[in-house]
Amino acid sequence: MNCFAYVRDPIQRYVSAYMYSRRNRANMNDFRSHVAQKNFLSVLHEKQIEFFSLGGKAVIRPLPFDEFKTLLIAMIEMLGGFIGSEIPRFKESPYSLHAHGIPTSDWVDEETRELLSRQFPEDVKLYLQAQHNLSVLKRPIDASCLGHIQPYG
Repeated sequence: MNCFAYVRDPIQRYVSAYMYSRRNRANMNDFRSHVAQKNFLSVLHEKQIEFFSLGGKAVIRPLPFDEFKTLLIAMIEMLGGFIGSEIPRFKESPYSLHAHGIPTSDWVDEETRELLSRQFPEDVKLYLQAQHNLSVLKRPIDASCLGHIQPYG
């Protein structure tokens, strides 16, 4: 598998999508009530697994988005590039919990996590595979992960 892409923790992804859909007009109780009603498609229309497989076969190696910065630095170094003083950040939604300094774990109790995990089992499995892929990479990333791309020099 010569291609890779980042996959988000499906629980964090759902919380983020919910917050964005409500434009920050939600609270933890609203969120938990929403999850209990199992109206998942009103927030997320596609599962992440749909972007990583074709006809049920994996075509892209998943890597965990939480490790984006570490992996990006390793790729830049491996390709002989220069790492500036700071890696640019993704634009963060003003509606996210993160923007308000609230960890997702504050909103997701065990019952909520279980409901979301049952709704998105393929995405949970994909995320666990991404974490495994990270653990077996050598640097944390090696040339086999980049496929045909070779370092400059």
